[in-house]
Amino acid sequence: MIRTIKIGVICIVLCLISLPKLAAQEIKLKEYSFSEFFQMIAEEEDSVFSLSNAFIKFNKETDKKSKLYYKFDNPFNLISPNQDSIRIDKALELTNIVIESYATSDADSLFGIGKVVFSKPIQCTNCINFMVTQSTFNSTVTFGYNRQVQGLESLLPEYPTPFMYICSSNFQSGLIISSANFQYGFELNTVTDKRSLDLTMFENVISAHKEKNEKITILGAVFQNLLFHKNVVEGSAHLTISSEPANTQNQNNERLFNLSINDNEFNVPITKLSFNDQNTDFVTMKGNQWSGAVMASISQLDRVNTLIEGSALSEKLIDVGTYMEYIFPRIDQDQFRQDDFYSKEDLDNYRQKQVVEDVNAYNSEVALRGSFKNYFDSRHDAVSANKFYIEIKDLETRRLAYLYHQNPSFDGFFKWRINQFLKIFSAYGTEPAKAVTFSFYVIIVFAFIYLFFPNYWDSHGKDRILHRYQFFFKYLNKDAGMHDVYLEDKQDELAHYNGFKNFFIENGKTVPKFFLATALPLYRWSIASTKTTSWFLQKIDIFKGKWVDLPTPQRAAKTTLLIFTFVIALLYDVFIKMLNALMLSINTFTTLGFGEIPIKGLPRYLAIIQGFIGWFMLTIFSVSLISQLLN
Repeated sequence: MIRTIKIGVICIVLCLISLPKLAAQEIKLKEYSFSEFFQMIAEEEDSVFSLSNAFIKFNKETDKKSKLYYKFDNPFNLISPNQDSIRIDKALELTNIVIESYATSDADSLFGIGKVVFSKPIQCTNCINFMVTQSTFNSTVTFGYNRQVQGLESLLPEYPTPFMYICSSNFQSGLIISSANFQYGFELNTVTDKRSLDLTMFENVISAHKEKNEKITILGAVFQNLLFHKNVVEGSAHLTISSEPANTQNQNNERLFNLSINDNEFNVPITKLSFNDQNTDFVTMKGNQWSGAVMASISQLDRVNTLIEGSALSEKLIDVGTYMEYIFPRIDQDQFRQDDFYSKEDLDNYRQKQVVEDVNAYNSEVALRGSFKNYFDSRHDAVSANKFYIEIKDLETRRLAYLYHQNPSFDGFFKWRINQFLKIFSAYGTEPAKAVTFSFYVIIVFAFIYLFFPNYWDSHGKDRILHRYQFFFKYLNKDAGMHDVYLEDKQDELAHYNGFKNFFIENGKTVPKFFLATALPLYRWSIASTKTTSWFLQKIDIFKGKWVDLPTPQRAAKTTLLIFTFVIALLYDVFIKMLNALMLSINTFTTLGFGEIPIKGLPRYLAIIQGFIGWFMLTIFSVSLISQLLN
């Protein structure tokens, strides 16, 4: 009895193992050339052309129009040599179709569909080795893959292709579409977890609109390589790109070799992006532009085999699982549509209120951004890591504001406001330069205030300007030259230094020569400034005499020269006063005047405020700088 049971179990296991092979044997593919394929479509009398279980093979004699070429530097950029486009005005329903896309007999070219205009809907099921380029789709396009596709793989000719060197050593082309234009969306659905094929979409334009029930969906569970490069996705519909297996039990067995989403323009309101980093060998997402929200479902980010550009994703991420928990109870189940999940009103409400008011939504969104921050930290990408850290702190600030308004307290108010302060003046400690910039503005503003008030450091102040007027009045009313008037004001100073000079000369004979030899140069250096200024004034004074006694031409010339000289001297005085005000502001900001405030009146109390601001801003700068250095 036991032996009989064992034999029965063995037979069942053997049958299960042989099922795929039996399925493959059941599929018989009938061969057609490319020209025969298009001829059958043209001769179809019905509005729908259907074809199943076919192998489209290249014929050198008749299929020259089906040749495709590729650039050596980018084999995904396929080019059709056809001058005119082929127009197909019938709907297509293709099932279990295999195309001979590459043959060893013609190594420089590929074979596929090039420069074709499809006017009606296309439904392709288990169509593999499809290469489409420079074509236009004026109606809906749907590709589907089910478990039956596994039976077709054994029927594929094992030819090496030029793509295997880019993707992987076991490349099997599922679908390659380049330079195509999709006017009514694009759908790719899979209900199998067996990864064996590859999807490449390169330089396509995909348009779809929510109002017309059009979709842009790529469910890539069947693919071991998924490359989405340089495409433009536009319209009001939502884009979904997912590489996660439909059957979660197979996640550990079926790995995605390469997920590459690079240099695309996503001009759609929502992009839903799902992949399991633990079951993916290589992930690259760089050079993309996301105009709308990015709903992400990402388990973990591996810094070794994952390359993501963070700046484009900043301020666009939404945790898709948490959003679904929020939106599902709001959907009318009797009139449910997929697009009901993503209305602009619900999305805005989730972003503005739900993530702040609901603690679970808040924690999930913080965790999502935290995983990205940790990933960029591990790659030493401080710029991207700081962007996501700022997003986390922004959410925290909004959450603190909500909690304060729910339960007002000084502690809650302080936490909320201090976060706002740190946001403005240092981007939460990530940008020390912001603190420096704000400090500069504070110094300039207070220096402008100090400019209009006297201080001890600017002892001359406005008296210097009054002396300028007095000097020019004397000069214009005397016959003496400008340098004479200048020296007249300097008589007391010169007499003082001349007294020292006479003292040195009279007593120098009875002291060592060293003292006299060093004292006289010191005297000359002391009066050098006065002598130099006097010499310069003498050289520029070309019209001597009283101004009123000069002839009219000389009077006009002297007036012009004196006004120019006066303006230069006045600007110098103003500059010195501004410099003194600036120095006072810097000193007050950095040290609070070493305990002394060299100013009177209202500015004295403003200086105390400035000193407190300076202490606070310098502390923020120091802490932010140290934080960045440690990072």
